[in-house]
Amino acid sequence: MSDRQRAGREFEGVVANMFRQQHFTVDRKAGAAAPRQTDLFVRRSNDVVYLIEAKYHRRKATIDHVDSLFTRLEATPPEVIGILCSNSGFSDAVIDRVRERSKRPVLLLSGNELLAIADGREDLTRLLRRKKATLLTHREVELDRHSNRLTRKPSKRADLPVSHGLFRLPDGQQRDVLSSGGDFGPFVFAPSLLDIDWVAGGGVGVFAEIELDVGDEAALIALLHELADMGWITPKGRWSIQQATTNWHGSGAGILAREIRGWRRRYRGIDSLHHTEEATYFDVCDGGFYTLTCDLSASKERIVRHATLSFQLVGIPIDTSPLRHLCETFEVRHSVFFRPRETKSVEITHAGKIRDHSVSPVALVVQEDDENGEVWVRGIVVEQPGFIPPTVDGRRGDNWLGGHAGDSQYLICDLRSWHPLGHLIDNYELHYYETAWTSEAQLVHVVADWRGPIG
Repeated sequence: MSDRQRAGREFEGVVANMFRQQHFTVDRKAGAAAPRQTDLFVRRSNDVVYLIEAKYHRRKATIDHVDSLFTRLEATPPEVIGILCSNSGFSDAVIDRVRERSKRPVLLLSGNELLAIADGREDLTRLLRRKKATLLTHREVELDRHSNRLTRKPSKRADLPVSHGLFRLPDGQQRDVLSSGGDFGPFVFAPSLLDIDWVAGGGVGVFAEIELDVGDEAALIALLHELADMGWITPKGRWSIQQATTNWHGSGAGILAREIRGWRRRYRGIDSLHHTEEATYFDVCDGGFYTLTCDLSASKERIVRHATLSFQLVGIPIDTSPLRHLCETFEVRHSVFFRPRETKSVEITHAGKIRDHSVSPVALVVQEDDENGEVWVRGIVVEQPGFIPPTVDGRRGDNWLGGHAGDSQYLICDLRSWHPLGHLIDNYELHYYETAWTSEAQLVHVVADWRGPIG
């Protein structure tokens, strides 16, 4: 055996071991790759199957190498995904060919990326998942994110959406996160709620739950980015984080990611802390809405448990490929079913039970007009009528909101009519709130209005 052949066999061994460490079964002599055997054929218990060709050369892999892999893929079942590994990278022709034939995915794995996996800067399973999503969704090739040597058209991950609204305090300070007294129980102040039961044909909406295997904080934030890459994150996203006596609220997945990372800063000055915090993200989707909920350990390990996506939809979509794509991307191992809801999706509660509908804001929710720069007040933050903090024995006050949101000190209210910042308002009044539930979280949309201006 020549030195070159020996080096190639050692390179195959490195690649094979990396997959074994991720609990893949590795076969060096895969009959499924006929008419020519490939270097590696790997599978995992959840039916993720890869056909891998490993190339160890001084020069970049060429179009002949990738075309050879495409030819071998044609002899395999359609769920098999190709992987071309090259220690020296890939020519532009290879990258273009992979884009052109993205319907039969071939993922490119470079020597730089293998080094990033080896030294812990990258996780192999998440990397492959991300590469596949980028190729299928955008027909782009993600390559060498951890190296300065990028592809000719690097696949740059877009920033997560941030808040268009800010909380303006009485002293004029503006913040993108609201801190409130509260308790555990996942809920979000949603910008609006689609009534999935309100359709011409009658009947009720459906729901589907997807349990995700998310290991830690970094993986959770990567999950948000992958959802964004797949089109599941929008500027309408809202979120909350719950601790034992304090809740944090905001909008935009980008702010949520920042606050998840900044947990130590959030905890400053808080006396009562639990060993776990709860995070809830709400967003809209075609035909309904969804929540992402999870528990995060309040420690340096930042372990994530019980991550669940819960979809609430008008009905079972004819085209389920977006949800299938999502399940494939996150390697969901359990069966996912649509089930009819047993209760009405959206309930409305008017402010009639409140003796005095008038409220005094503790903060304004403001937004700048993109065209003329004028600042408008689109919402208010008020103390919940009748709010009494939960007692040690679990007793609660006669708070206006029910469910988890009943333990919130503050309410974030949308105004029926916006008004310019600086106009004097006679008074604000609460009108009603809408509430809906996913399998894991409560969603609340509180509506208020104003009288005036008087000057």
